[in-house]
Amino acid sequence: MGWGRGRGWGRGFYGAYPGVTAGAPVYGATPFAPIAPSREQELEALKGQAEYFTSALEDIKTRIGELEAAKQEK
Repeated sequence: MGWGRGRGWGRGFYGAYPGVTAGAPVYGATPFAPIAPSREQELEALKGQAEYFTSALEDIKTRIGELEAAKQEK
């Protein structure tokens, strides 16, 4: 076995030790606190979700009708 790809050396230097992974945030860096949406943003988001679920429910009911019709034909 060589030093390059033998057991335990697969990740090389990067990823071998905590905090030394390539592209990982540096320890001690504080993440940004989440910003709460305004009432208007929350209202729009909820309206969008209601539209989505209404549409999804209609699609489900349509499919149920199709399956029941196919069942009665047999």
